[in-house]
Amino acid sequence: MKAYTIKFYGNKTFVYILSGLRLDFRGYLKEDLLESLYGYGYLNEDELISLEKFTNAWTIEEEAE
Repeated sequence: MKAYTIKFYGNKTFVYILSGLRLDFRGYLKEDLLESLYGYGYLNEDELISLEKFTNAWTIEEEAE
């Protein structure tokens, strides 16, 4: 089964990384991505609020098997 890593970027000092995700979130808009990650339990409420405020870019990469 494939796994994915999402890296969130805000300013030059803020990076948040989620790895080992079993769902492919490529193509999601920011709001949909964050709400889905929260809904599946990958983010808690504080993380969700912080990422909504400060994220302006992200990358999603398929992890090597």
